[in-house]
Amino acid sequence: INAEYMGQTIMKSQAREGTGEEKARGDAKRILLISLLLLIGIIIMSLITLRDKYSCQATENDQKLCTRLRESMNCRTTVAAPLDILLILNLHGSIELKYTADCAWDPASSELRLAFVFCAIVLVLIGLTGLAQEDEKRITITLYGSIIIVVLLFISAFFDFIQIKDSLEDNYGICETKGRDTLPKEFLPQDLECSYIQYYLTVILTILSAISILVSTSSLYKW
Repeated sequence: INAEYMGQTIMKSQAREGTGEEKARGDAKRILLISLLLLIGIIIMSLITLRDKYSCQATENDQKLCTRLRESMNCRTTVAAPLDILLILNLHGSIELKYTADCAWDPASSELRLAFVFCAIVLVLIGLTGLAQEDEKRITITLYGSIIIVVLLFISAFFDFIQIKDSLEDNYGICETKGRDTLPKEFLPQDLECSYIQYYLTVILTILSAISILVSTSSLYKW
């Protein structure tokens, strides 16, 4: 009777262990997939904000004003990147001129961020294939590599955030005063909007990716 009881206890214990391993494996897979989606989101945002973009909607007679606006609000001379600007001028009563300048990240920061993200994607894919094939070697590579990747992603997010804060201070004369201190009087806008939304979004996605990869290592370690 005792032998039968001990056998049943061992079987139940093994079943619980198996269930725990499967749960840890499933959690790790889900978190790694979330990390992959977040990393792809960073790539998309980085490509969108990779280069400066200008747009000017005006009549043919007012195209010269577009050229002068480009000189007055240029991403490489008068505007501190990153920053998106929308400027609206009321020219002839109801006729409006709309000028937008999307000043991208500093090229070096974008290149470093993309390099870190591609390394992170490779690491996540190694982890996913390791889980699928139950390959301990690949899981070990993911566990140790994730420490470096997480640190690099946090560093990238920190310096991107610092770049945004510097832009907020450097563009005070444009954004807070609506261009009154920087634009010629003939260009005093009816409306001027400054936006950092897509740049903050890039920072948030980078931080979430780092946290997600960090959490996945816990599930991988349990498995």
